[in-house]
Amino acid sequence: EEESLKALQAEKFVSENKTADDYITLSELSYIALSVSGKKGGLFYTLFPGPRYALRELKAKGVLPPNADPSATVTGRDTIAVFNGCLSDAQ
Repeated sequence: EEESLKALQAEKFVSENKTADDYITLSELSYIALSVSGKKGGLFYTLFPGPRYALRELKAKGVLPPNADPSATVTGRDTIAVFNGCLSDAQ
C-alpha cells in the first residue's frame, strides 16, 4: 500500500500529505482514471488538469452521474465502473 501511494504521489495524482490509510475521493479517482486512460479532456481539463476538472469531464461524458459528490469515498465497485467508463470505446 505504501509503495502504491508513493507511486501515485510521484505522479501528482494525490497530495503529499495523504497516507496509505486514507480513503480516495471520487475526484481523485476521476483524475487518475482520466489520466491513465489516455482520453482527451475538454478545454478546462486540458488547461488545468486535476481532480476538479477530471470529475467534471467524466460527468459530461456520462461516466459519472451529474449529482456525483467529488468528496465521496469510493468503493471497489465504483473504481471498476469509473475505469470501465473511461476505457470504453463509446466515450
